[in-house]
Amino acid sequence: MKKIVEKVCPVCSKGFQAQLKRVYCSDSCANFARNERAKKQYKDGVLRKKKCRVCGKIFETNTRRLTCCRGCQDELRIKAMQEREPTNGFWEKIAESIDRHEAISYLKRKYKLDTFEAENKYNAWRNNYIKDISL
Repeated sequence: MKKIVEKVCPVCSKGFQAQLKRVYCSDSCANFARNERAKKQYKDGVLRKKKCRVCGKIFETNTRRLTCCRGCQDELRIKAMQEREPTNGFWEKIAESIDRHEAISYLKRKYKLDTFEAENKYNAWRNNYIKDISL
């Protein structure tokens, strides 16, 4: 069994009992302290060089940014969304129950596709679906 000790929270100065590793009395105090450290680091202007995850450009930041600019950030977000929820799930769950126009609108909105790409994906799925039914 792990040892329980009396501690004092550095944020609110309340006494609490905890295992050796715990520093703060609650999650809210821990979050407050984490936010204060981040604010201090931001205010002090500590710059770190990072490599953009999209284009590879080197940039300086004092935040947790992963990309050099808004365009790369949007690209990374769209890529992550597509990896998390591939359009295959869309075809299996939704496409059969809605019409062509709704499917294309959904693809454009959800996966940030332009009209041409959305129509191509829909047409390819429809052709495969018709082949599967006729077999």
